[in-house]
Amino acid sequence: MRIGSGILLLQPLTEYCDLARKVGISTVTIENMMQAWTAVLPVFAPDEDDFQTAVRSLGSFENFRDALLCASAKRAGVKHFLSERLLNGFDFRGVAVVNPFYRPNDGLMNRILRPTRRRRKS
Repeated sequence: MRIGSGILLLQPLTEYCDLARKVGISTVTIENMMQAWTAVLPVFAPDEDDFQTAVRSLGSFENFRDALLCASAKRAGVKHFLSERLLNGFDFRGVAVVNPFYRPNDGLMNRILRPTRRRRKS
């Protein structure tokens, strides 16, 4: 993945922490995982505008959580929102939902996640 090419949305991180505790992962392990992820990608939290956008967009989603995720992703400038829950190919105001586990998306995933090549110093 290219540095600066992705973000982590706060909402799924909190859900991961809750689920990890429920399945018995230690708090130390959870903390270490969060530190590792946030050292690589910035965390983007929803704000009041995202909340309002999500409320106005509820008709396009099964639940408020998904609407809030997409509203936050839109404000963050996300072009490809990786999700296995949302409908692959769904477009929310220019944010394309991509299921990373759907085999026909492999080429797109390779382009999205391709690392930046570092130039050698001469």
